Amino acid sequence: MKNIPLSHLLYQDFDIRNIFVEEWYYTDDRTNDYLAAGRSQTLLHLITSGQRRYRFRDRQFDLSAGTVLLIPDSTRYYTEPVLSAEDACHGIGILFDLLDTAGEKIMLPPNIYHNWNDSSSQYSKIFHTLNDYYHNPGFSILRTKALMYRLLNNLLSNIADTSPVYHMLEPALDYIAAHYSKNVPVAVYAEQCRLSESYFRKKFMECTGMSPIEYRNTIRFNAARRLYLENRSIEEIAELVGFCDASYFSKLYKQYNGVSLKKDLQIV
Repeated sequence: MKNIPLSHLLYQDFDIRNIFVEEWYYTDDRTNDYLAAGRSQTLLHLITSGQRRYRFRDRQFDLSAGTVLLIPDSTRYYTEPVLSAEDACHGIGILFDLLDTAGEKIMLPPNIYHNWNDSSSQYSKIFHTLNDYYHNPGFSILRTKALMYRLLNNLLSNIADTSPVYHMLEPALDYIAAHYSKNVPVAVYAEQCRLSESYFRKKFMECTGMSPIEYRNTIRFNAARRLYLENRSIEEIAELVGFCDASYFSKLYKQYNGVSLKKDLQIV
C-alpha cells in the first residue's frame, strides 16, 4: 500500500477501480457504524436532502444537503441521519479503490473531508450522471471513469484554490507522508511551512481534525497493516514504521483503533 496526502492525487498517475454507485434513502434512524473495522473502500458522498451527523475521533458535526464528503478507506467513524418529518435524509454514494501505476492500493489519511458545498450544483450534476451511467443497461466503464477523474479533479482543485489553510500546510503534509517512519519533532514540520510551532499546531488541527502526531500515526498504522499482511513480526513492524518499542506500538495501536493489529485485520 502507498500512503499519500489527499492533495497529492492532483499530481499522481493513478487508476480508479471497483466503482459502485448507489442512491441512499434514510427514512428511519438507521446508523452506519465503522468505528470497529473502518471503511473497506473510499467513499465520495453527496447529501442531496436532509442532514447527517458524523462522529470522527473527538469531533461531532452535522452536515446538510449540498455537502460533498470524501471518506478514505480505513477511516473509523460513526454516522446517522438527522431526521425531520419534512425532510428525510437522501444522498448519492460512490465507492471505489485507488491504485498506483504498480497496482498497489493508495491509502489516504483517514478523515472525513467535507470542504465542498455544492451551491452551484456543479458536483450534483456529475453525481447524478454517474448514477445514471452506472445503472444504465449499456453501462460504460470508460465513461464512468472519465467522470470520476473529472469529479476528483474538480474537488481537489477546489481545495487547492480556495483553502488557504490547506495550501499553507501542504509542505508539512507532504513531508509527513514522505518521512512518516522518522520521529521528527513537530517544530520541524512547522519549519516546512515557515510557521511558528504553536500557530502550526492550531492550523493543523483546524484543517485535519488531528494533531500532527495523530496524523503521522494514522499513516504509520496504515503501513503497519500492510506489513502485517506480509507476515512481518510485530517487532519488525514497529521498527519499520517508526517505533523503537514493540509493546508501546501495540498499546498505541489498540488505543487508536480499539483492537490489536491482529484482531483488526481479522475484522476486516
